[in-house]
Amino acid sequence: MAKTVGLVLEGGGMRGSYTLGILDVFLENRLFFPYVIGVSAGACNAASYVSRQIGRGERIAETYGMDRRYVSPLNLLGREHSMFGMDFIFDEIPDVHDPFDYDAFYRTGTRMVIGCTDVVTGKALYVDTPPRATLNTYYRASSSIPLFSPMVHVDGYTLLDGGTADPIPFDEALRHCDKVIVVLTRGREYVKKPAPAPWIYRRALRAYPNMSRTCADRHRVYNDQRARLADLVAAGKALAFYPDRMASRILGMGDVLTLIDKATALVDEQRAADLEQKIRKNQFTLEDFLDQFQQMRKMGGMADMLSMLPGGNKIAAEVDEEEMKKNLGHTEAIILSMTPRERRNPALLNASRKKRIAAGSGATVQQVNQLLKQFEQTQAMMKQFGKMGKMGKKGRRLPFKF
Repeated sequence: MAKTVGLVLEGGGMRGSYTLGILDVFLENRLFFPYVIGVSAGACNAASYVSRQIGRGERIAETYGMDRRYVSPLNLLGREHSMFGMDFIFDEIPDVHDPFDYDAFYRTGTRMVIGCTDVVTGKALYVDTPPRATLNTYYRASSSIPLFSPMVHVDGYTLLDGGTADPIPFDEALRHCDKVIVVLTRGREYVKKPAPAPWIYRRALRAYPNMSRTCADRHRVYNDQRARLADLVAAGKALAFYPDRMASRILGMGDVLTLIDKATALVDEQRAADLEQKIRKNQFTLEDFLDQFQQMRKMGGMADMLSMLPGGNKIAAEVDEEEMKKNLGHTEAIILSMTPRERRNPALLNASRKKRIAAGSGATVQQVNQLLKQFEQTQAMMKQFGKMGKMGKKGRRLPFKF
């Protein structure tokens, strides 16, 4: 299995505003994770991150956070018997008021794992990138707080808030990833206290004794996870983002920006190692091709890169940076208009598929063919690099670094 860095998002209701800010900074810095797992508000906030809709989550929070249709104790008396307006949040907002880009969500190929709690067993249920027909239902289930929201029935399961059974789901992430970046919504020193009246859960959930016990035991599970997460951070297996006090947040991003740099370094290190292995095995794909273009953009563009080389200033002066940016934009649009399967296997791209990609990216079929020709040339070059790496002793790295 290729080395992977996963993103783990704690829930926390309105405290998730901190998470929204972190995710938007990730998007602005083009930090994309192949595996994302979240519970409750964390899972919901991840949706716009996966669909690459910068600012959408924050915009919804600012626009509707104080709207009674979104949340109000009076809603418990209404038709849904939920403090949160579930139909409004999971149907009206994404489909009418602030449209969610479902196509982009699935096109990225990101594994979006939604954590829920199975009411019958009292254990966590992890749903990996559910289809569009049930996507918002699972998001609803993951956010349905016991006692304050009704149970959600989907695919034969009876579900409630994912943060009940597994508040910080890094254990599940580490089953699929080598390292994790965890965004928390409680401060470093926070210790969760027992529920003040556990008998309420026993009475309200008397038909579901396993769920009742899970609710009563949540503080122990949470505090144990926080302690183990600290050990993972110390061992270099995890990087944790904690929200600063409000005063620090008003004065600046400080700690967050430092952690963004660390996250970037961690992802880039893994990305370089993965790419080297792909080159060795002749598995360089259009997804890797796109990633290299995006990395070049992050480094400041072709002119900036050339100027760093001996004698490169003269060449850099002749580069039309605007034209280069335009071409990079076309390249990105064309590749992102392909399905993940097409990016991994360009041989699938027949005439009708190319026509669809051209229409979706605003390009011509000729431009699509030009890109594919360029990719084939790059792939051939990478194949030669791979052979060079194999010529050395077993276990040696390639004679260059990405």
